Amino acid sequence: MIVLERLMIFMIVGALSILFLIWIVSQLQQQEASDGTLSPAQLRNRLREAINRRRADDVRQILETALPVWPLRAALIEASNELIALSNAARLAAEAGVPTDLVQRAEAEAHRALEGVVELAVRTRTVAAQGVHYADIRETAEQEVHDLRELARVAATARAALARLTLTEGRSDQETLRQAEQELRLLETTAKALSGDF
Repeated sequence: MIVLERLMIFMIVGALSILFLIWIVSQLQQQEASDGTLSPAQLRNRLREAINRRRADDVRQILETALPVWPLRAALIEASNELIALSNAARLAAEAGVPTDLVQRAEAEAHRALEGVVELAVRTRTVAAQGVHYADIRETAEQEVHDLRELARVAATARAALARLTLTEGRSDQETLRQAEQELRLLETTAKALSGDF
């Protein structure tokens, strides 16, 4: 009798475990489906919210679930990571005594470039929703990938310039300040090229 009771308990626990796993899988599938069918406005809002919280991991997750597995998606993730890192570095540099105008400019340029990334992500999602194959847009997409990688590189270089200034608490020689200014001008130009603002 005890063996039968234990067997019944084991079967009930097993059945409940299976039902729980099925529920978890269905929730995950619903989440994926809802992320894959975001409207452009919803995608834009979710990305901006994650960026405002400076959460690169959240931005990556949104892009991974909302966009197809194209090289463009990877480049958008890379650029957003570097730009959020630059924005975070600017805040830290301000605390270390780096000149306020440079810090504010770095943050402003990172923010402007992130807006360009958001808009390109929205356009990419819109193209994917049209059922277009990557091969059909490869040439145009590869130019965007190139521009995004250049933006990520420039953001990393600007972050390094802020780090050099941070190391010296902003008491750098004129050459270091000039280099930092040059990096920020390059970031501005690159961000404008991405968004088409000239």
